[in-house]
Amino acid sequence: MIHDIRRIREYTDGQFLGKEVFDIPVSNIVYDTRKISFPSSSLFVALIGGNANGHKYISSAYDKGIRSFLVSEKIDPNNFPGANFIHCNDTLEALQKWAMEYRASLSFPIITIIGSNGKTITKEWLSQSLSAKYAVGKSPLSYNSQLGVALSILDLDHTMDIGIIEAGISEMGEMSVLERIVKPTMGIITNIGDAHQGGFTSLDVKLEEKL
Repeated sequence: MIHDIRRIREYTDGQFLGKEVFDIPVSNIVYDTRKISFPSSSLFVALIGGNANGHKYISSAYDKGIRSFLVSEKIDPNNFPGANFIHCNDTLEALQKWAMEYRASLSFPIITIIGSNGKTITKEWLSQSLSAKYAVGKSPLSYNSQLGVALSILDLDHTMDIGIIEAGISEMGEMSVLERIVKPTMGIITNIGDAHQGGFTSLDVKLEEKL
């Protein structure tokens, strides 16, 4: 899916740093400079988490050809001629807002698969079964985290007939965020087990959060 940089700024509630360059299409979203395949059409999201700060890799992404960036730190755009910098308070939250807005534009149904185990294989089985009749969009690999779900939604295309999205959580409050992003038409629960139990006081509490 090709996204317009002006619409991205609007959806993320961000602001351009310096003069914006409107003629840069975005069809790929990257957050790791080691995984840049199509730089001219990519947007680099500078994520901050744990001991990692994506802003340290902006120069590397720029040198590899990326010209669209989503940042939460102040960047001097004069150091990066011809590049767009959208500044927001939190890049992950901004990416999730963008995904929520984009999801609202999709008219086809989306199936969401949750559970402690078996989400990915269930998604693959279901996708193979439905692909005989429908154009199916699905989460790549095991993209079921707070970041992965947003990326999965933004990767869907309006020409698809149905979407299949994995959603995984590890602590309280996460599933409500994912629900707002995906707005599932139908849900499938594979099972409720001990995986990621550390973030919940009991299996019943985990089940309630997932539901």
